[in-house]
Amino acid sequence: MIRAGNDYEFIRPILPSDRISVTWILEDMVERPRSGGGTQLFVTAAARYYDEQDILVAVNRETTVYQPLADKT
Repeated sequence: MIRAGNDYEFIRPILPSDRISVTWILEDMVERPRSGGGTQLFVTAAARYYDEQDILVAVNRETTVYQPLADKT
């Protein structure tokens, strides 16, 4: 597994008194060929952070790449 990047968006400042909840959503999953043969799986997910009034305060979108481990034989 390789972390390929994050993109953060803050809608408003978070305060110490805020009670935050988070919901993760799988946005995309794509299999692509690797240059050395085989394939990689690119997974994009988004975490949406809400305050106690259920108002969106921040979003974290991240991409992770999954690829097979190298054969050690």
